[in-house]
Order: sequence, then structure tokens, then C-alpha cells
Amino acid sequence: MLPRVDTAEDPKSSRARGATVEAAPFLFAVLECPRPSAGGSRHALDGVERVVLGRGAAREVAREGNRLTLRFPSRWLSALHAELFRQDAGWRIEDRGSTNGTSVNGQRIDAAVVVDGDVIEVGRVIFMLRTRAAVTGPVERDVHLDGRDTPERPAGLGTLLPSLEREIARIKALASGSSLPVLLLGETGTGKEMMARAVHRWSRRPGPFVAVNCGALTRELAQSQLFGHVRGAYTGATRDEPGLVRAADRGTLLLDEIGDLDLDVQVMLLRVLQEKEVLPVGGTRGVPVDVRVIAATHQPLWEMTRERRFRDDLLARLDGVTFYLPPLRDRPEDIGVVLASLLERELGATGADVTLEVSAGMALIQHGWPFNVREAQQAMLRALATRRGAPLVADDLALRDGRGLETAPAPPATAQPGPVAPTAARRPRPVSPQDEALRGSLVERLQTTGGNVTEVARSYGKARAQVHRWMRRFGIDPTSFRRR
Repeated sequence: MLPRVDTAEDPKSSRARGATVEAAPFLFAVLECPRPSAGGSRHALDGVERVVLGRGAAREVAREGNRLTLRFPSRWLSALHAELFRQDAGWRIEDRGSTNGTSVNGQRIDAAVVVDGDVIEVGRVIFMLRTRAAVTGPVERDVHLDGRDTPERPAGLGTLLPSLEREIARIKALASGSSLPVLLLGETGTGKEMMARAVHRWSRRPGPFVAVNCGALTRELAQSQLFGHVRGAYTGATRDEPGLVRAADRGTLLLDEIGDLDLDVQVMLLRVLQEKEVLPVGGTRGVPVDVRVIAATHQPLWEMTRERRFRDDLLARLDGVTFYLPPLRDRPEDIGVVLASLLERELGATGADVTLEVSAGMALIQHGWPFNVREAQQAMLRALATRRGAPLVADDLALRDGRGLETAPAPPATAQPGPVAPTAARRPRPVSPQDEALRGSLVERLQTTGGNVTEVARSYGKARAQVHRWMRRFGIDPTSFRRR
């Protein structure tokens, strides 16, 4: 029996809907730096005692008994590069005398114990070990995702996370099997409009997809713009106008930033959902309309209803199906899939020509992404504009934290420009000035925040998992900084 994973009891929690959330071990091949357009893969480790990592003619997966073999077409990989072993309750990785070495969290190793969230780099392929990934049902043991758009998985919505994968499958089934309203929650830039378009696509409704930014609707004109008006309804109304709701008839209406909608307009929207008709401004009779409404927001709607800033009866109507899009910083396992999708969308076939140095790959995985997928898109476009034809390095991405300051990339795991000759024996890498500076900065921020790792991660613009990796690397215990 798999151990249970605790989740928050809120509207976006699987357990809040009665789902059983469990934990299972997986190895994620997050990113192939020589081939970022290849995407990433997920491999279940339950029942696996040994994982063999090496070079192959293509991406290959083989399972034999309790052994899992993963091969990738990277010339920096040795035929037998490294092996991962189950050890007691954890895992241990050993380099097998490879030409270009093995690194854990940016540090070159011969052998090391690896724990949940550790980042492993072998032959410029970056992996992440997750010993307790959330699972809410049966999952495929081996999954590979690239950036291609398919009817089953629209570009930009691919995920290797089992729990998120299952949620997307649930939304897809409901989209095609009902006309329930959909409520999309998540931070700005997480891809809510992309998900709305996918719901419309899956629903196969014959009408158009119409997106409305409620934050851009002025209070005076919102009613007319949404619900239309009849001629003579007000000065300047020289003809009948159907409005945006009726423009989406037999299709899908996305009300983006629904939390910004004026309370008076919310009353009229409630009528659309309840009566399935629109009353134009100045009109006396409702006009029937068949529209699926999708509402999206980054605001806490339930809290807003308690404060009378959003109508609770409208929220009850909008909450037919609720889907939460997690921020990118909470899904570093998906960085390779997101990157492959961006390259496919922006560059098409030419995306296959883009390569990364390990420094760039590690920077992408370690960054906190305060502005989510939208920020990742801008970072890649910026990098490609300045480094055409050359492998991208961390500096090309010019990543910034939530305060707009550029983040310093972690020291690269391998600094060689290409394959190097094997060495007879490796010595521990000396502590670099960058490491000393990072450790000092980390200690200072832990002291300032009283050991609050979340606040420290926010100050760096990094994910909490990255701060935990730094603390393990430097032997720092955050509890020692907590105020008594």
C-alpha cells in the first residue's frame, strides 16, 4: 500500500473532491540539453531496484525484472554512464567511470545518496528524482511528451505530473460529455486561456470561442459590451448590437479575470446562466442563447464572496467544474515539456536546431518563475534573439526574480565545451567563490526570515525545492534559525 500524501483542504485540492491522494516514486527525465525540443519523460520506480542510464541510438526504455534501463541519444553520454540503486528507504547513484561525469544538484560526484527533489545530470541529460510524487489513480509507467499539438493533448497542456495529468483527463471528459460551466483558477501566466481553448476544442461545440477580459470592461459599457443593446437604448445607440455573449452562441465564452466584473453586471450574468437567455440593454424581452461559460481568475473568489465583493450565487453557478492550474515553480518536472511546446509554437521545425548548455538547463529548472509560462516564453524568445545558431547558456536567458532583478545562475555542473577524455580518478571539486557567496547570502536570508524557507525562496525568485537543495549542499539546518 502506498503512503498517503497530505494535501490542502481547499477548492483546488483533489482530496476536497473526495479523491484519494497517494505517493509513488518516479524518475523524471526533465530535459535533454542537446535536444530541448525532445521534451521530457516520466518513469515509475515502484518495484524497481536498479536504473541504468546510458547512451542509445534514440530515447529507449526497457524493463526487465526489477531493472529499468533508460538510453538517450546524447554524445556526451557513455554507453554505461551511471546507475541508480534502491538503498534501504532511499536511493544511491554511482558514476560508472563515464567520460563526462555525473552531477547531483550541480556537484560532480562519483557516488551519492539522492533524495526527493534532487537534480541529477548525466551526459547533459537532466533528471529529477521524486520519491513521493502525488498520485490519484492508475498511471502509465513510462510516458514521453514532446511539444507537438495533438487532438488528445493540445500544445501547452502537456504534463508529466501524474496528479495534474489525471485532472486534465477529468476536465477533458467533462468538457466533451456536458455543458457545465468551468471555473479556471491559477496565477497570472499559468495558461488559463490555453486551457479554456482546449475545453472548447474538446467540447466540439459548433459555435465560436469568444474571450473577454473582464478587467478591461469599463463599468459604464460592460453591460452593453457583454449583453448587447437595442437601438435607442442610450445616446449613440443607432442600431441593435448582439453583444459578446450572443456572439458566442452555440460556442464557448471565456470570461477572463471574472473577479474584476462589476457587481451590477454579475447580476445580469447570473440570468444568462440561470435562464439561458440575454436581456439586452434597453430591451424588454430576453433572447435565448446557448453558450458554455468558462470563467478564469487569479483572485480568491471564495474569500471575495465573504467580503461581499463577489456574488456567492454567481460563484455557485460558475463552479460547475473547477480546475486549478499550478504555478510553473511547483512543477519543475515539466520544464522540458513546457520548453518543447514553446519551441514548437514559436519556431516549428526549426526548434530542433536549438541546443542548451547545462548551465541554461539547470537555470530553467531552478528558477522560481514568478510570472509562470508567460515568463518562460519571453525568456526563450530573448535568448534565441541574442544567440542564434549557438548553444544557449544561462546568461542568455537573463532570468529575473519577482523584483525584476537578474538571478545569478548556479555554477554549471559541467564546464567543458564538449566531450572530454576519461580521468583516472576524480577529486572533490574545490569550493568556489560563487559557492561561498551563495552560502553567505543564504545564511543571511535565513537569519532575516527566522528560517522561513518560503520567504527565502521568494526573495531569490526560486522554488522552495531549490532552497532545500542548497541547504543540503551546504549542510545548513533551517530550524537553527527559528526564533525562540
